[in-house]
Amino acid sequence: MHRLIAASLLCFAAAAQGQPPAGKVHADIQPLMELAQQFAAQGDAGAQAAVKVLSNAGNEAEARLFTQWLVEKARKGHAPAQFQLALQLESAAESRLDQAVEWYQRAVDQRYVLAYNNLAVLYLQGRGVAKNPQKAAELSRYAAERGNAAAATRLGTLYETGEGVPRDGAQALHWHEKAAALGSPGSHTSLFFMYARGEMVPKDLVKAAAYLNQAAELEEPIAMSMFLDNRAKVPVTVQSPSTVIRKAAESGDGAAQLALALRLQSGDKYIAKDEAAALRWLRRAASEGHAEAQAQLGYQYLMGIGVAKSDRDAIDWTRMAVKANNPMGLANMGAMHLMGNSMMRPDPKQAADFFRRAAALEHPRALQLVGEWTENGTLGFKRDVAAAKGYYRRAAKQGDAKAIAALKRLGE
Repeated sequence: MHRLIAASLLCFAAAAQGQPPAGKVHADIQPLMELAQQFAAQGDAGAQAAVKVLSNAGNEAEARLFTQWLVEKARKGHAPAQFQLALQLESAAESRLDQAVEWYQRAVDQRYVLAYNNLAVLYLQGRGVAKNPQKAAELSRYAAERGNAAAATRLGTLYETGEGVPRDGAQALHWHEKAAALGSPGSHTSLFFMYARGEMVPKDLVKAAAYLNQAAELEEPIAMSMFLDNRAKVPVTVQSPSTVIRKAAESGDGAAQLALALRLQSGDKYIAKDEAAALRWLRRAASEGHAEAQAQLGYQYLMGIGVAKSDRDAIDWTRMAVKANNPMGLANMGAMHLMGNSMMRPDPKQAADFFRRAAALEHPRALQLVGEWTENGTLGFKRDVAAAKGYYRRAAKQGDAKAIAALKRLGE
């Protein structure tokens, strides 16, 4: 769907990942589909085109009609259209973020829950608006109280780190448990770490194991990785992930294709090493728009892992991931700007910006580096040891060894 909209608006970047097959509609798009169906029944040609495009069954001419209809309905005050228009503007380019914020705010003014969640992310990242963690927490709370899993996970994390709200273990536990009940893989993993390490809650390896199992079953990447190499040090009972992942990859699931590629690349006790097959699965996922796979492929071209080293290909694939606001892609682009290569000169200012954006999306290496630069007041970051500790805590929660060492050095 997003690719068709992008083609019709020209300025919009393709940002679709894991699109449903033709005829299926993602839950976030369902309100817009219902609005389109309502007007389509009245003979509205734009709405009829919208129904096809939202079902991934439209052509480019219908996508252009849909775009005109979308903008018209957004201007007339229909919140689902305002949200979708904001989403597309956010995906287009950094230069259009102020417009995305405006349309999200219009939908928020009508109490549209999904808009609260997305606007919270922009306030937390400082994209399109001045960074305001307190506002991000306020918006997240509204969405979380109304059943938005992503907002509940974010709010739980904010209470863990003390960003925008006071650090509060009881509140962190409450919101992560709520998010987990809503099916959030990230909160299952957060709860695992909390109970496994005894952070903000009494240590309980039985509960930790249960949350890790549930996160692995939901194919949360950190949990799957820990399951495979047994870093968790707690009992795990999910079925062999190679069976689950290969089946999902063959069905077209981009996340599973990436997971299978990474496991084939190194091999493990469940799957034999096969670098050629790994590259095929990685290219398939990246070519079909999976942002994490694009970031991974860019990294492999940068480092010459499984492919001939190519700075041009590294930049091209990483840029695709950056357009989708992928944390790994942002961090990798930051690294390229920091070090420079045959295609670009070092640019510390740009590097800092990309790492800052990756850190806002909880990328562990970016969090550790931003923490280090904030602690030392380097690379344009204002020296602030308390803020640095916050970054280190968030990175340490994901097992970053340098962040853990930094916290010990700082007396935590």
